Amino acid sequence: MHSLHDHLYRFCHCQKRNIHIQVVRPSRQLVVKGHSRKPKRTVAELIVELPVEEILVALPEDALQCKNCGGKMVMIGKKFSHQHLQIIPRQCKVVKYYTCTYACKECEAKTGYVNMVETIAPPSLLKHSLVSASTVADVMTRKYVDGLPLARQEKIWAHEGLEISRATMANWVIQTAQTWLKPLYRSLKKQLLQCDVIHADETVAQVLKVD
Repeated sequence: MHSLHDHLYRFCHCQKRNIHIQVVRPSRQLVVKGHSRKPKRTVAELIVELPVEEILVALPEDALQCKNCGGKMVMIGKKFSHQHLQIIPRQCKVVKYYTCTYACKECEAKTGYVNMVETIAPPSLLKHSLVSASTVADVMTRKYVDGLPLARQEKIWAHEGLEISRATMANWVIQTAQTWLKPLYRSLKKQLLQCDVIHADETVAQVLKVD
């Protein structure tokens, strides 16, 4: 290999002899792969599966009087004006269950004994817990489907006026999985192991953004 000193010596020697050195740079060609774009969806295709609410902008009852003859005006048609997408924020409420007790007054009057019947309330998702099935389903969907950590969900709950810690939500997820989802998992596993061939999707799920 030639040293830096050798290259400098040759360069100076060429300058003394008026030898012109032409540096030829190799041309670089950037090849761009061809691609096709999907056609943009129309507004009708975008909202086809959404529920639709129609609002009829009608005249109030006291404005139906004709200014020319004083008679009552009737609607003879309607025309589409415009449409927009409306978002309904998440609403939280407390649902309280009360059981009812019934007694037969006729039995009490005839025999002196009361025949009583009491209704049974549906069981709670987790004992001694405020969480419901819809609440823990929302937490799980946001965490595992939307990739929203419990720490961020804690802040969202705070914005909505509820102080629910990430530890509480983690306990909801764990207890629900152990109590309700694990029996379902065992049943599905038992059925899968009875098959001759099992296909599995082992696609990795990227958690952190890596450059």
